[in-house]
Amino acid sequence: TRKESSAASDVYKRQDVATAHNGHDALDKLPRIGVPSLFVVDCEMPRMDGLELTRKLRALNQFDNTPIIMLTTRSNIKEMAIEVGVTQFLPKPYDRATFTEAVRSVCPEIEAVGAA
Repeated sequence: TRKESSAASDVYKRQDVATAHNGHDALDKLPRIGVPSLFVVDCEMPRMDGLELTRKLRALNQFDNTPIIMLTTRSNIKEMAIEVGVTQFLPKPYDRATFTEAVRSVCPEIEAVGAA
């Protein structure tokens, strides 16, 4: 969603951030962007939700080890999200510090703006 892509762009200005409107759009863009350092997916996307997108990403060999952070208001799906391959589960609402720590925990090579 716009909020998540804006948060990622604000925190990680030195990184390229690709956005998608839904899971289908994300899969369609992958051939053009290659293998990203990290996926940040919203569980509540239209057409293909974050759980289904995660299943499809994990079925592709090139994304076996790519971290996936799932953002959601649905706290009751954490176990299911982990089972399908989510690396880090981040409930909404969250603040910048929480988002930054989640990214740092799964992808320490990405440097946040203003990080020590």
